[in-house]
Amino acid sequence: MPALLIVAAATYLTGSAFVAAIVGALYQAYEQRRQSKKAERRARDEFNASLQDRMVMIDITPNAPRTIALGRVRSVEGIRRRWASGTHDEKLTLVVSFAGHEIDGFETFYFDDVELTLDGSGWVQTAPYFKGSNNSRQYSFTFDGAGQYVYTIPDDGLVVGSVSASCITEDGVISCSVVMDGNEATITGGIVPTGIGSVGVGTLVWQFASGSSFARIRTYLGTDSQNVGDDLEAEYPGKITAGDAFRGIALAVVDLTYDPDVFPQGVPNVTALFRGAKVLDPRDDSTAWSENPALLAYHYARHANGWDVPIGSIREADIIAAANECDISTDYTLRMPDDSTTEVTLPRYRCGIVVSTAADPRASMDEIMEAMAGRWGWAGGVLRMRAGMSADPVFALDTGWVAQRLDAAGQPAGDSVVRITNGVPREDRINRIGGTCVDPDQRYQALPFPSVSHAAYVTADGGEHLLEVEYQGVNHIAHAQHLAAVTIREARAALRAEIACNLHAYRTELFDVGEVTLPRYGFDAKLFEVTGWRWHPQLGVQLTLAETSAAIFDTDELDGRDPAPNSDLPRLTTVEDLTGLDVDSGTVALSDGSLLMRSLVTWDAAESDAVRQGGAVEVQYTPANATLPTGAWPSTRERGDAESATVAGSSRARPTSSARASSTRSACAASGACRCST
Repeated sequence: MPALLIVAAATYLTGSAFVAAIVGALYQAYEQRRQSKKAERRARDEFNASLQDRMVMIDITPNAPRTIALGRVRSVEGIRRRWASGTHDEKLTLVVSFAGHEIDGFETFYFDDVELTLDGSGWVQTAPYFKGSNNSRQYSFTFDGAGQYVYTIPDDGLVVGSVSASCITEDGVISCSVVMDGNEATITGGIVPTGIGSVGVGTLVWQFASGSSFARIRTYLGTDSQNVGDDLEAEYPGKITAGDAFRGIALAVVDLTYDPDVFPQGVPNVTALFRGAKVLDPRDDSTAWSENPALLAYHYARHANGWDVPIGSIREADIIAAANECDISTDYTLRMPDDSTTEVTLPRYRCGIVVSTAADPRASMDEIMEAMAGRWGWAGGVLRMRAGMSADPVFALDTGWVAQRLDAAGQPAGDSVVRITNGVPREDRINRIGGTCVDPDQRYQALPFPSVSHAAYVTADGGEHLLEVEYQGVNHIAHAQHLAAVTIREARAALRAEIACNLHAYRTELFDVGEVTLPRYGFDAKLFEVTGWRWHPQLGVQLTLAETSAAIFDTDELDGRDPAPNSDLPRLTTVEDLTGLDVDSGTVALSDGSLLMRSLVTWDAAESDAVRQGGAVEVQYTPANATLPTGAWPSTRERGDAESATVAGSSRARPTSSARASSTRSACAASGACRCST
């Protein structure tokens, strides 16, 4: 049976058994999915194909796929029931669903793209769906002994304008203030200074709308105890019954009363801004609404209509670490289209997304993870994930880890044990990213964000290479620009390695970060992340590594530099300059009695392993008494580990000459690049 030969810490196997091979692609499946995201989106289900779809109200069948709403989103599923009522069927009632589960709460409703104001009973108070005017109303009261009074304005007097209060005593008016919480007004400042008189009364004044509303919206959060039919059966006999509970569906009952001036284009498109599902936080075992992408990914992975992964198959420590990273308050530089900038403070990452239950769970998880520049993968049947950050190193890989498989005869097999690629395919050479994200300042619509680029990258790549993205889970321009910058930096940090290791590597895990020291390749404690891990009893542990750096996830704008320099990895076109050159001339007697002049050229041994093993040292020379040639010089080549060469003919050192020997790699076969003049 073939065995494993362990390579000693300071030695390498020579020849073809241990070579660096340039390979085409070492990316793991999740990286490939991210790079081909545009192609994948075309094949996704229509409910998850674009941001625009979730803003369109359509009629849906009872067995239509549901949606999972996470974070804060503006969305609609569609109309689940509709009926007409009234003497002339002038009233249209729509049962509009927004999510296939309980949500935390509705915030704002929109008809088409008009933001609505509702009174306490759900009647729309916004034109053109409300016809009327604003009027003033007031209420008089007596302060309590602490100079405070609380009054709840009735629903029929819903505040739609300014609110003010005056505090009157026997001797005149004193200052007071009003704080509104919904319809509840808290008036303070009614304590009368000594000598002014007794405590008087106050007057609260507010504006309210008076007129007729042609639309009403009543909401249901999707609890297990809700019963829409039971609430509406008496109001709409024969249209809905107590059996139509709609439990577990977040919805709104929308009543529209026909008026040609109010609804000239027919039924408006109804959408809502709402807080989606309540999610479990494993940090404290609490369940609450959140915009934290790590917690949303954890919720979706466990959701019965999501990925439905058993909780024991998810690495909880990963969720906690990622959630902590996402919660960090961070200052971002927001660059506008006119190239001006402003600073905004946000959580490091946040997410708001609507996912169809018919969508591919892997693609949906990609979208959630993309919102935190994260990555996910399976390792030993366990779902692993990490937010956009570079972790502290937990291992140190050196030559003592590298292993070469032996064949049945006990000889080193011809397999490459280290394979490296540092090239980026032309189609992936990204230096500018633009696209769309959700803009909360523009009514949570999906709109283009200012593109991200840097002139140094464009110059280095010989032109602009644009990538259009669609950030489905990103709801702030600053976050979109940061994620675009991370993608560009990752494209520049393209160094990948696949290394055959002994059992030292057995303890490494997916997404572990470690320091790699391989002098032959110029790696000196260079940070790599484990993106692939597999073990075979005959092949040992095969590690797939991607270079990483904290600079990749920097929140500053692009600076045009490689975020993860390749250390001192030598270029194939760079050769070592040899030192200690010396020339010694002399004679030797031949068999015919004549004398032969010759010169001994010596130099210090080459230090580069690339020269000493398989390389060569070339010495170019010219007779001392001849004119220095302007073209090619005569030359002789010695092995890379040689330290001297003998040159026949007259030789005499010329102190004014630039005498040096130069080494070449066999891969370069450089000729005429170095000379020895004597």
